[in-house]
Amino acid sequence: MIRVLLEYGLRPWDEETLVADYILAESSELADLIDNKRLLTIIDLFRDWYQQGLEPSSKSFLYHEDQELSTLAVSVMDVHHELSPNWKEVYEGKINTPDDLYKEDVQSTVLYLKLRKIYRLLEENVADLNKPHSDEEQLILLRTHKHLKEMEMGLLKGLGTVVFK
Repeated sequence: MIRVLLEYGLRPWDEETLVADYILAESSELADLIDNKRLLTIIDLFRDWYQQGLEPSSKSFLYHEDQELSTLAVSVMDVHHELSPNWKEVYEGKINTPDDLYKEDVQSTVLYLKLRKIYRLLEENVADLNKPHSDEEQLILLRTHKHLKEMEMGLLKGLGTVVFK
């Protein structure tokens, strides 16, 4: 999420908003999935600069005065794959680059993080279901589990993923 925020944050998301607006709105509910709290510092700093009317980008963090933050930004931005130049020679037509597909990248990143959060909540709910409860509490936990599974299926459908269990 942080990589797509730094890389695509200033690009348009729709006619009225930028990618940064979308990601910053979603990041508040997904922040608990980020174990490295220094990564949260990047999001907070980006948000502060963005709200001040500045245009933060990956360069803002790659050349940041805090060396630890700069190093963290480098590790987040490090992508180990690129499109082979031979593809243009072998395949006819336009080959989409990551820059062409940035909206899909942003959306799939956010959906996968939401899915991860749902899986974490499902694990907690199952652990709670295995403890002794009254019938009423058990029913509430079962309804919660059903709702989380419905949310999971909705997200998987949005991602085009099928899970067999």
